[in-house]
Amino acid sequence: MKQSADSIKSKTGPESKGSRSGACYFTTPIYYASGKPHAGHLYTTILAQIMKGHHLSAGNKVLTLTGMDEHGEKIAEKARDQGLTPQAFVDALEPQWSKAWKDFGLDFDIFMRTTSPEHIKNVQEILSRCKANGDIYFGEHEGFYCVDCEDFLTPKQMDEDKKCLIHKRKTEIRKEGNYYFRTTKYTENIRELIHSGKLLRSKRYAAELLGMLESLDSDLSISRPKTRTNWGIELPFDDSHVTYVWFDALPNYLTGIGGVSAAATSTEWKNAVHLLGKDILRFHGIYWPAMLLSLGLPVPELFVHGWLLQSGEKMSKSLGNVITLESIRDHLGKDAFVNTVFRLVNPGDDIEISESLICERYNADLANGIGNLLSRTVTLAQKAFAGKYPPCSAQDLTEPELLIQQDSLATVESVFSAMEDFRLADALRQIWTLIGAADRYLTLTKPWELMKYAGQTTSPEYQQLVRILGTACGVLRVAGLLAFPFFPEKMAALLACLGESLAERNDFYHRARTFILQDKDRAERLLGEVPRLFPRIELPEAEPQPQVNTTKATKADSAVKAGKAAVNAELGSTPSTPGAPALAANIPFDQFQKVDIRVGLVEKAEIVEGSDKLLRIEVILGQHGVRQIFSGIRQWVKPEELAGRKVLIAANLDPRKMRFGVSEGMLLSTEGSDGKVSPVIVPDHLEPGSRLA
Repeated sequence: MKQSADSIKSKTGPESKGSRSGACYFTTPIYYASGKPHAGHLYTTILAQIMKGHHLSAGNKVLTLTGMDEHGEKIAEKARDQGLTPQAFVDALEPQWSKAWKDFGLDFDIFMRTTSPEHIKNVQEILSRCKANGDIYFGEHEGFYCVDCEDFLTPKQMDEDKKCLIHKRKTEIRKEGNYYFRTTKYTENIRELIHSGKLLRSKRYAAELLGMLESLDSDLSISRPKTRTNWGIELPFDDSHVTYVWFDALPNYLTGIGGVSAAATSTEWKNAVHLLGKDILRFHGIYWPAMLLSLGLPVPELFVHGWLLQSGEKMSKSLGNVITLESIRDHLGKDAFVNTVFRLVNPGDDIEISESLICERYNADLANGIGNLLSRTVTLAQKAFAGKYPPCSAQDLTEPELLIQQDSLATVESVFSAMEDFRLADALRQIWTLIGAADRYLTLTKPWELMKYAGQTTSPEYQQLVRILGTACGVLRVAGLLAFPFFPEKMAALLACLGESLAERNDFYHRARTFILQDKDRAERLLGEVPRLFPRIELPEAEPQPQVNTTKATKADSAVKAGKAAVNAELGSTPSTPGAPALAANIPFDQFQKVDIRVGLVEKAEIVEGSDKLLRIEVILGQHGVRQIFSGIRQWVKPEELAGRKVLIAANLDPRKMRFGVSEGMLLSTEGSDGKVSPVIVPDHLEPGSRLA
């Protein structure tokens, strides 16, 4: 039976802001057809698919739209450079965009092209309606024009050389007669929408939009004379002008839903969310609401995300700093990309990425996590229970298993709430924390040592084995159901291995609330072949190996020693006691300043199987994401003593490849006179990610 979002919310906690039920509609921008897609486009497009997956799991109907914006002066310019007509140019690009999304398993309900007959008809109807309402008039304008933006820019949008701040391209002075849309007529209505929180949930972007609205001193130019360009939709009331690209592009969201009349009664339109990058906030947050208000239609919510950055600059084709889809698809993989951009920070902030970072995060976060837990759990269960699901009943659970069950049910609630609020990184972190708890539970209870009691159904040891493996399978089921929107192919394989049906896609949240299966549900359930979920991947380029000296000092050791020496050099200190151990040789103070020491919150700490020295810890560094660090302090510190504590991390050391994974920094510790090593614990009021000054 399908579960509505309302039924889920009644079970998973208070209704979160922005919750929708019944049907919803997620759109990406239609991407400008001036070249091939890149990682920035992929980010928004996958975000739409993840949100679609979330709502499908809650039993909602979901429509998704993406596509190509094919009109405008820049397209005509590109086509001319290649000796093609504009239509031939965009026709050649369309298969590349469609194939790109299919290659990444992204299935959209609507692929919009602004050259389609349906869209041309819709735009002309909107123009006619707005003009009939008195909102379109003819006028003249002179100003600085950016061809890439397809817009006249204000002084705040240019540098001192009159270059566009986004595209770094010189603007040109233009004067021409165009048709205008009375945007300023609706500024008060838009201001009310912003203040009410109905247009944007982000206070940061709401403040930015209010600033843009305050500086708005003119109406929107919505046409271009054919004497300048004829590549566009002809105005229905003046055949000497074509529609300006934004008045052509933005109505695509209405075309996808069936046009103006259909949107007036559409449940999907009532629950529409436009996903977009912050660089097009002004168009979606001012001009588009004004158009919709003129048409008498509801204004959808905007969800604004930050940019993918390369070396501090927005990733874009015009700047030539993109990560290609071919590199992600063929070398790194979709899962590695998703894990980096949606786990480091919640959508909204900018994210600095590189191919090496994507690879390192994948190996640290995924390769040694859920796949390892699935493998050892199912392998043991198959041997212990003749290939069937562990015969564990709810009444069998003792306190340790009940605590994990409680954590599991709380995770369902918190993940649902996080996804409703677009806090995707929080959702992933909560799922993986649950996996970590199950992993530690297996390490502590050592079910492999109980395998000799398999088949001895009346023995306490056999009952313990049933509880342990039943609990681990319960966690894996819940994690697979919750993580499905992020990693659908891999979680499908995991759930199939556990005998879980994928036929009913619309009740995953409901099913996740059942931790221990009913006897009748698991009696004949067979465990399948264990998939290799997240095999390790290699860095795109070979990393130079750290030089090891005869005393086996690591690069991390050298950095800390250099730091100590620099402090002593700055203070002018010397050993105060004759015969005291000598300090390290002095170094320049600027060398010490290169060590970036940050406050980290230990999210997870665990023993590394196969090592008698190492602990593996996961540390939250605020906006800098989560780091995996291996520290040789196992003989002095228990994992539970570190979890939840705030520590100091040397954060800018080169990642170190180790037998157990990649270590992404160093935990700072002190050594006492008795030789005991203790992590440096800092006060709770310090924020994760803050830098040691």
